[in-house]
Amino acid sequence: MKSFIHKTVPLLFFLLIISGCREKYSSNVANLDSMEIIELDSTTSEFCFTPIKCSVPMDGITRTINYSDYSFYLAKSRKQIYCIENDTVIGILESVGRGRGEYVHIEDFCYDEGQKMLYVVDQKKILKYSVPSMVFIESVAINYTTDGMIALDPERLLIKCSYYTDDTYKDLYDGICVVSSITGEILSQCLEYDYYSTFCFSKSDFRKIGNNLLLPKTGPYNNTIISFDLESLSTKEIESFSFNPRWRLSKNLTRLLKKDHMKFEQDYFESNSYCNGCHYPSIVNSRLTYWCFAIDNGVNNGIVVIKNGEDNNCRSFKISGTNIKVSPRYIKDNKCYTLIEGEAESIIEDWDELSPLGKEIYETMKAQPFNNPVLLSFTVDKGL
Repeated sequence: MKSFIHKTVPLLFFLLIISGCREKYSSNVANLDSMEIIELDSTTSEFCFTPIKCSVPMDGITRTINYSDYSFYLAKSRKQIYCIENDTVIGILESVGRGRGEYVHIEDFCYDEGQKMLYVVDQKKILKYSVPSMVFIESVAINYTTDGMIALDPERLLIKCSYYTDDTYKDLYDGICVVSSITGEILSQCLEYDYYSTFCFSKSDFRKIGNNLLLPKTGPYNNTIISFDLESLSTKEIESFSFNPRWRLSKNLTRLLKKDHMKFEQDYFESNSYCNGCHYPSIVNSRLTYWCFAIDNGVNNGIVVIKNGEDNNCRSFKISGTNIKVSPRYIKDNKCYTLIEGEAESIIEDWDELSPLGKEIYETMKAQPFNNPVLLSFTVDKGL
């Protein structure tokens, strides 16, 4: 009897561990290996492309945000913000320096449509400028770093920020807070993020959709999409899913990520396959959609997942003959928007395989003064 117990207890314990590990992953699986690779054309998408008009050369774009009246493009140098109405640059914020109303570089920014005011974060301060004149108004000191922000009303900002809660530099808070736009002080904490979620989070995920935000929150086992009510400041989980095994970050890489972000990116970014969570969650034609950036041997592949009833439909778009990455910089209404930049010849991969759309984009870029960008909009769910 004792022998039976000695043999059975370890076995049961082992089975419980295995069972527990399996249950960590959601039964809702986004199988990125089953994605359709689709040609972007009139049969699969509604698309258009628009040359951005500017009287001076634009300095490469690293981030874009879009509002009902204006769009704002942040230059790769983080020295300028271009204010764009329809397809034309109508104002440029360029206040580099160390004086009043000047900044060293732009760390973060957002826009208040009601006040026509641009908020810019630089070196522990938030500077305010009128739009589109870009005249400096005032600045307030802050004691936190920011990683995405929106204006709630004339007196409050919602910011994903991090700061030490005391002077020991040990207790770090990282998450979403309501902040006074008048004094810069933190008014309340709303949703905490851990190191893994923060690594995967993108400033461009921080978008207003009506009276809500749809926010991704990534974990080593499950990914969640959270609805954040901007009036009550309450949160609700609307989706939970896991990636199929090939795209899950291994435990070893998860530990390394926690220990040393830089080493993780340098040593493993180009030699491992993984997916850094989901981005740009949206409701498109009554369906939940989100984008995954699956990194396979250094190649970053944008995949849109469309929740259609109980099933996840994964698709990736291409424009044959080009090296254009068909994935969004921002999403508005039911359309995705991306920028195509540089010399026209730089997008060509194979002239013989060049699609009609690729040819149109090439000719448009070739006619664009100063190699300024072309804006491509496209839909993701045509025919589904």
